[in-house]
Amino acid sequence: SDIISLSHSVVDRLLPEVRGELFMSSARYRYVAEVLRRIVGRAAVVTAEHMKRGRFRPLSTEVKFGMEGGLPPFRIKAGPKEEVLLRGQIDRIDVGFAEGRPYIRIVDYKSSKRTLDLVEVWNGLSLQLLVYLIVALESWPFIADAAKAISGLAGPGDGRGSGPGDKPLPAGALYFTLRDPLIAEKGPVAREVSERKIIKELRTTGLLVDDLGVLRIMDSLSSGHSDIIPVMFTSKGVGGKSSVARLEDFEALLRHVKRKVGEMCRRIFAGDIEIAPFRRGEVRACTFCPYGPLCWFDVLLPGNRYRVIAPPPGGIWQEIRGGGGVDG
Repeated sequence: SDIISLSHSVVDRLLPEVRGELFMSSARYRYVAEVLRRIVGRAAVVTAEHMKRGRFRPLSTEVKFGMEGGLPPFRIKAGPKEEVLLRGQIDRIDVGFAEGRPYIRIVDYKSSKRTLDLVEVWNGLSLQLLVYLIVALESWPFIADAAKAISGLAGPGDGRGSGPGDKPLPAGALYFTLRDPLIAEKGPVAREVSERKIIKELRTTGLLVDDLGVLRIMDSLSSGHSDIIPVMFTSKGVGGKSSVARLEDFEALLRHVKRKVGEMCRRIFAGDIEIAPFRRGEVRACTFCPYGPLCWFDVLLPGNRYRVIAPPPGGIWQEIRGGGGVDG
């Protein structure tokens, strides 16, 4: 298709510029380059499918914050006189409009499949994606002008009113996997069927706001389980297998993330250097950690202990709504 041809031409133009024509240096690297071409082409096709089905549009890509020429840093109060300025780069900020209100969605590209685990968010192990969403929401005054051109895409019947000047609401945060998946099937498969299965295999993961109007702006065509977003559409609205949260819960989750980041910063300023790697079931932080010879963590040594990760007794959402579990 034209999309794949265009993506391949872009990759072919950029490959010679990577580290002195690294991808042209051997048969191995030429094979890696071909895999890269397929992955980028696949990502372009899936992105086009998102654009076709919905009206969320990329507002900006590779958005720096806390760095020169970027958005303001994420400011964290860490004490009476201490403040931490976080910096980073957001892969993609999308914007959509529902009933005249702008909604912000973050897309983070990953090379392997990833899900947003709320137990990890609760315990401070998976905060990056939601921090990006907080930064985008708080930086709206700096990016609102760019949304004006996009606001015209909302289309008739959306009830557009005051438009991009309004304070935005969170639409969600998604992981977008960049890979070329293999589909297991018996016998020959029609191209259209295989393409549909591949798009489904590359369905985004994450958390979205539980608002049917906003979700339909992301996917206006699907019935049943959407194959592009983690949502089950039913005749009554949004099904129970959807990865969604009510707006008030979503906002409470973002407040929890801010509190958790603040707690970490305060511990740094307090000089807390306790060696306490996490453990969750059979998963341990030490498994792939390269610093074992440096920290010498060993549960047989006095004072060495795992930080056991588990859901809070009252349930994740109950604790998040109550604002408990972390210092304010």
